[in-house]
Amino acid sequence: MVGSASVSVRSHHSYRYICLHWTFLTFKSGNVQGYVAFSGCLATIASLVKLAGNAYKTIKMQVAEVATEVELRLTVQLEKEGAAIRKELSETEARILEAIAGSKP
Repeated sequence: MVGSASVSVRSHHSYRYICLHWTFLTFKSGNVQGYVAFSGCLATIASLVKLAGNAYKTIKMQVAEVATEVELRLTVQLEKEGAAIRKELSETEARILEAIAGSKP
C-alpha cells in the first residue's frame, strides 16, 4: 500500500507530517476506505491521548494530595516527638541541677 510505504520511509519526520502525508496519498490514490480507516485510527489515537492526559492529571492530583497528607502527618508527628524530647530534656536537666545542688556542702 502506498501509504504504509510512505510512513515507513518518512518515519523520521514528525508525527503530524506523517499523518498529513498519508492522508494526502490515500485521498489522492482514491483509496477512500483507507482514508476513512486511517482517519478513524487518528481519532482513536487522539481520544486515547486525551484519556491518558486526563488520567495523568488525575493521578498527579492524587499523588499531590497524598504527599500533602503525608507531609502534614509527619509535621504533626515531628512536633509531638519534638515536644516529648524537649520535655524529657528539661526534666533531665532539672534532675542534673538538683543532683548538683544536693551534692554541694
